[in-house]
Parts: sequence; structure tokens; C-alpha cells
Amino acid sequence: MRFLTLLSGLAFATSIAAQTSTGQACSAIPVSRFESCICPYGTDYLYSATYAILGVNAKVFNTYTSSFYDLGWQGVTNLTRSGPDKTVGSSRIFTAPTSVGTLTFSEKLDSFQTLSDGSYISRFSQFKVPVEYTIGKGSFSGYWITFEAQYAAEYETALTWTIYGCSTGFPFNFGKAHIKTLNDLLVVLDKAGLVKGNTTGPYIVQNF
Repeated sequence: MRFLTLLSGLAFATSIAAQTSTGQACSAIPVSRFESCICPYGTDYLYSATYAILGVNAKVFNTYTSSFYDLGWQGVTNLTRSGPDKTVGSSRIFTAPTSVGTLTFSEKLDSFQTLSDGSYISRFSQFKVPVEYTIGKGSFSGYWITFEAQYAAEYETALTWTIYGCSTGFPFNFGKAHIKTLNDLLVVLDKAGLVKGNTTGPYIVQNF
């Protein structure tokens, strides 16, 4: 049943990624929706979704991943923070390597909700846009991310990690990075004896 749910999510994401534009500017689309929207001139619409069922208890996964600031598990250590952790309106600034240079990104937390079983959903977005490329011409001109971890069983957590946004071309492969991040995290958790269930995926759906 959980595997069928995962497949249904993949099918839904594929249909969304193939949709035509809603006719709305991307900045006007709520962060809970993932539909093709109109990007600023000179940028392209991007969509990426990563799905997985991880063999880890949801509370354990929450402990390791839910902080808005502690991103060592994603390989981000050079981070500047503003505001309390897991609080709407808080922001972070960090640098990240891309094919168009090492760029500085600013993100703000749009919403955060957690449940007693360890499930949580975090939505955040880029601000201070555009971020101009340092190699070649172009920019990142806004992106919106949802990270949702749901209790699936005692030792299983269902994950959906989605992003849509606007960039000139596609200088960063979000799906590839997310898969590597999750696989690396599973190695760490396994060494700590915390992987006690079955893992399915991760799988990605992208429009690029």
C-alpha cells in the first residue's frame, strides 16, 4: 500500500511537471501548489520532486532534518541565520556551488508544522532576487520549496521534497543533489543503528 502511494505521488508529479502555464506569475502562486507558472523574462520555469520511503522512524528523521538552520546533513555549513529556528519569517543566507559559479542565496521560512508522531512539513522560499550568475549571463529569480516528512510506520517515513522556481537555464540539478543528500544521510543513520525499516527510492521527477 505504501509503495502504491509512492507510485501515485510520482504519477501526480509527472502530470504536474508536464502542465502548461497557469497564466500567473510564479511569485503569485501559493507555496503549496506546484503548477507551471510565468517566470520573469530571461528565465525558465523549473520543477523538481523527490520521493522516498525511508526506513527510519519519523521522530528520528525529524531530529536530524527539521531545523531551518542546522543543514550539515545537506552539506551546508557556511550559513548565516536571522530569527529563531523553525519560526515563520526567520531567514538564512548561504553560498552554494553551481555550474554558473558559487552563488549566495537568501531563504525565508514561510511555514512550519510538526506533529507528535514526528511528521512535519516545512515550506521556504528564495528572497532577495534575482541572484545573478557569476559565470555567463542569467539569474535565479525565485524558487519555492516544500519538504514534507510523514509517519508511515514505526520505522518508515514517507518523504516528499519539491521545488519550483525560475532560473536562466538549469544550472543546478536539484533532484540529483537531493538523492545524494538522502543516501548520505541514510549511511550516517545506519551507522548509528537508526535504520530499522525498509527504504524505497529515492526517485525524482523533473522538467529538465
